[in-house]
Amino acid sequence: MRELLEEVDPGRIEDTVRRLAAFGARHTLSSQTDPEHGIGAARDWVHARMKECARVSGGRMSVRLQSWIQEPDSLVPTPTRITNVLTTLRGTSAPNRVYVVSGHYDSRACGAAAADGDGPRADDDASGVAVVMELARVLA
Repeated sequence: MRELLEEVDPGRIEDTVRRLAAFGARHTLSSQTDPEHGIGAARDWVHARMKECARVSGGRMSVRLQSWIQEPDSLVPTPTRITNVLTTLRGTSAPNRVYVVSGHYDSRACGAAAADGDGPRADDDASGVAVVMELARVLA
């Protein structure tokens, strides 16, 4: 365990937080197609980084996108595609044991009308995503 902890790179975590914050609004209703800004750009970047971890995992890690259409409700005024980046890492000593580690790469400034406004970004929840991504890198 100590060896794994020594592999954690706080600088990499900070870089990930800064990169996610640089996508600007990651609101669920922000752009899904702009390659530089919004929820879609963040999704694609996280997905690509997690796939890099999977490539060095010896086949133990898999990464996939899970999407669905969210029907309108109080915070989502129009049908909206929502996508999770799911990563699974099979263990070596207890492959049937399950641990769930999560973060959310979307952010919200305030209500549905804030889709284009830059929300909190780092603490909602780039910091959580950064730790999840660093954990995936170290454990891969």
